[in-house]
Amino acid sequence: MPLLLLLLTGGAAAQSPPRQTLPPPVIAAQNELFAECRGYGGRPSAMAEFITSGDLNGDGTTDHILSVQGLNCEGAASALCAGQACPLQVFLSGPSGFRRAYAENVHAWELDRAASPPVLTAMWLPSHCGQRPRTRDGCRARYTIAGQSVTEVGARAGAATAPQEPQPRQQQQAGVPGAGAAATWQLRPVQGRGNAAMTTGPGVVAGFALVCNGPAPIAVFTLRARPPAGQTVVAFAFPSGRIDAPIAPLQGAAPNVWYADLSASRLPRLLAGNDATVPLLINGGRQGTLSLTGSTAVIRSALAPCYRF
Repeated sequence: MPLLLLLLTGGAAAQSPPRQTLPPPVIAAQNELFAECRGYGGRPSAMAEFITSGDLNGDGTTDHILSVQGLNCEGAASALCAGQACPLQVFLSGPSGFRRAYAENVHAWELDRAASPPVLTAMWLPSHCGQRPRTRDGCRARYTIAGQSVTEVGARAGAATAPQEPQPRQQQQAGVPGAGAAATWQLRPVQGRGNAAMTTGPGVVAGFALVCNGPAPIAVFTLRARPPAGQTVVAFAFPSGRIDAPIAPLQGAAPNVWYADLSASRLPRLLAGNDATVPLLINGGRQGTLSLTGSTAVIRSALAPCYRF
C-alpha cells in the first residue's frame, strides 16, 4: 500500500470497542494522551482509527493497538506528533495481564492479520529513517507478534523490540525560525536581522531562536499549537532561579511564531552560561528539557550587536 495513502488513512482499519472493555493499561495510555492534548489547549476525541483491537498473539484474548493518528486533538492538531510521526503503541495480553510491547513514533503503519504470526509494518519518511535503509519514499520495518513480544524481522535471534516511551515532540524538526536545526545550537543568518542562535525545543516549542531585533534582543518561539487566550508565559527553570518570559505574536510572522523581548532579561546570559540543560514550562505546564549543548559561543555571537554579556 503506498505510503501516501497510509498517511491519509492512518494505517490499518480499526475497530474502537467501548471504553469499559479496554484493559487498564490501554485506558491509562488513552487518558494520558487526552490529558496531553488538553494541556496544549486542544479538545481530544477518538476517531475510529484510534484503537485497533483483535487477538494478535493467538491466546484467545483481545489485544489492542493505539495510534495517535486516530486521535483528533482539535485546536492543537500537531502537538502530539513529531514531524507528522505519531506515537503507535501495542498492548498484548499474557498470563499476568496486559503489557505494552511496542511504542514508537511512525508516519504510517499496517497490520497483516493473515500472516502467522501477525506482522506489523511501521513506515517513516526519509527524514526519520536514521540508520535504516531508505528509498525515495522513506523506510520501513516489519515486526512479528508472538506472546507478549513484538520482534523486528531480521533482528538478531531472540531480540524483541523494547517498549520505549514515544517522544513525539523532541524528535520534531524545528519550524521557521530554525527549520532543520539539529538538537545542538547553530548560528544561522536571518534576512534583515543578522545572525540568529537557533535550536529545537521540547514540548509544544518546535523551534527556539535568539536574535537581535534592531537594538533589542528577542527570543523567538515557533509553536506547534496556539497558546490559550490570555497572557502566555514561558519559564526557564534554572538551578540558580526561574526566568519568566511573557510572549506575544511576532508581527509580520506566521501565526505560530511568538516572541519575548529580552532587553531587560538575564535569560541570554544564563542560556549562554555553564548549564547543560534547562527545564521549560509554558503557563506552568512542563514542556520538557531544552538542551544548551553548544549554546555559549553561538548565543554570544548572535546577540553581540544588541546585548551586553
